[in-house]
Amino acid sequence: MPASGNFLPVTVKVISTRGCALEGGALPAEGVKCELQLDWHGREIRLPAKVAWKNKDGRTGLEFSDVPEDQLALLREMSATLWLQPIVPLGPEKG
Repeated sequence: MPASGNFLPVTVKVISTRGCALEGGALPAEGVKCELQLDWHGREIRLPAKVAWKNKDGRTGLEFSDVPEDQLALLREMSATLWLQPIVPLGPEKG
C-alpha cells in the first residue's frame, strides 16, 4: 500500500469513487502517498491515494487522487454492486 513498495493487508469498511475508510495493519501517517489494490471478480483495481486521516480506533481514511479513467470505471462498476448501508442505524419502527 505505501509508495515504499510494502504491501499491508487491510479491510475496506467504506468505499466510494473519492476515497475509502480502512482498518488493519500498521498504516502510514497522514499525508503519505500510497496505492490501494483491490481484486474484484478477477480484475485488479489500482487506486493512487494519500492518507487523509487516522483515528485512535485503528481506522484510516484514504483520498483517491489522479485515478486513471480505466481504473475509475472499474471502481464505479464495483461500487454499483455493493450493498448500501444506512449512515445512521435505524431505530425500531413505531406503530
